[in-house]
Amino acid sequence: MSQIFFGFLIFSFAAIAHVFLYRLLTRLKIKSFRSVLIFAAGFLILISANFGTEKPTPLSGGILYIFLTGIYLVYFGSVYIGEESPSADIFAMVKKEKELTKAEIRNKFSDRIVIGKRLENLIDSGLVSKRGENYKLSGRGNIIAFLFDAFRQILGWRQGG
Repeated sequence: MSQIFFGFLIFSFAAIAHVFLYRLLTRLKIKSFRSVLIFAAGFLILISANFGTEKPTPLSGGILYIFLTGIYLVYFGSVYIGEESPSADIFAMVKKEKELTKAEIRNKFSDRIVIGKRLENLIDSGLVSKRGENYKLSGRGNIIAFLFDAFRQILGWRQGG
């Protein structure tokens, strides 16, 4: 039980440190996905603390840390590229208006909002480049796409978009 608590504790510190680091970089007008490397440092701390004991703890703390980090990175990755899901937008609209019909919700969306904004965000984030009328993943975009695909396969999720 203590190894699970320790894994959660180290993850919590890494997540808080990431938020502070990301906000600092944002204030300095530096947009860098590399701020997530703080989680690698947290994992190294978790491993080194485990080797520093006479009786190493089971892997459950490390597995929990990796699982929580994966969930955090998927969420952060979507927010980082400027992706607000349509579901989140609908949820916020209904919360604000208290009640909406299906037609009212549909009227709030257009191809420009749903597709155009996403393409602009992907280009601004350096994950996609535009040449003429065509869009192509950048090197960093390919890495992110690979990670999303791997995470989906691990969880048994269908290929999506």
